[in-house]
Amino acid sequence: MHTVRFLSASALLCAAACAHAQSSVSIYGMLDVGIVRDSGIAGGGSVLKVSSGVFNGSRLGFRGNEDLGGGLSAIYTMEMGFQADTGALGQGGLAFGRQVFVGLSSKDYGALKFGRQYSAIDQVVGNSDPFGSGGAGRNASLVAARFVNGTKSYYNNRINNSVMYTSPVINGFSGDMGYGFGESVDSTHSGRYVGASIGYAQGPLYARLASQDIVNAAGNGSVRNSIFGASYNFGPVTGYFSYSWGDAREAGVRQTHDSDVLLGVAVPVSASGRVIASYVAKNDKLAANRDANLVAIGYLHDLSKRTTLYASGGRIHNKNGAGYSVNTSIDVGPGTRSADIGIRHTF
Repeated sequence: MHTVRFLSASALLCAAACAHAQSSVSIYGMLDVGIVRDSGIAGGGSVLKVSSGVFNGSRLGFRGNEDLGGGLSAIYTMEMGFQADTGALGQGGLAFGRQVFVGLSSKDYGALKFGRQYSAIDQVVGNSDPFGSGGAGRNASLVAARFVNGTKSYYNNRINNSVMYTSPVINGFSGDMGYGFGESVDSTHSGRYVGASIGYAQGPLYARLASQDIVNAAGNGSVRNSIFGASYNFGPVTGYFSYSWGDAREAGVRQTHDSDVLLGVAVPVSASGRVIASYVAKNDKLAANRDANLVAIGYLHDLSKRTTLYASGGRIHNKNGAGYSVNTSIDVGPGTRSADIGIRHTF
């Protein structure tokens, strides 16, 4: 009798262990806090502040998968953004504002995901910029930024109510496509998103082309953005390039029409440190010709695999009444000049 009980308990433990082995859950995050000085503000003056998310947005995330057999897995990600300087939630106070999705993934057929997800061009914007997603040189201060009806707007980097498919990587090539439901009453057109990208990443070369189109809530216009981005590791030096173009239309009238070019470089100066620099030029193709350019330089020093010190500075030169400002990863800056110094830790 004791032997039977022992064998039964052992079987239950084995079953629990096997089930656990088929599933995994990880908790991860990042804390990024720095001191930022913004100047070149309209009307004069400057701002000195402690800011969260200077180079990368502070976050807490949960990621998991369950092995369903036959190479198929259920996957999910729940990632919230927050301000490490105040404790407030980011992304307008959303609980999981950075991304939250669930889906299925197959090594042979790719992944299909449902939820709030990154748009087609967002990864290309970041991967083709030596500053990545932040710092005073963040390319999105100009890239796909524009004034629509006099209001400054930026490209949509996250899409609600979306269905996204990502292909498997085949000899370095991959693609993705997505559709975001506008969920308007009696309309499948108003507010909808369509986007896709295709590219190659293997060895020293990264190159990708992405495009997206988002219809406005009224259904009478849209904002379109496309970008080709690339980087190449020449050995000690990595070069970056991107060319983006797009426009905004409303009621059949073109509100904006522009293109952007980025040239950048990352140069190691020690085993732990690297200098980054970039130049971004915006070409406004409308009659107003409100061009702008951004020049920036920065330095990142890795204290360990998880902890990095950083410093950067950038300046925008506006022309013909353009009003672009230097932004960091989270903050929309108030002025044309910005400098920062801070620390980033991942876990």
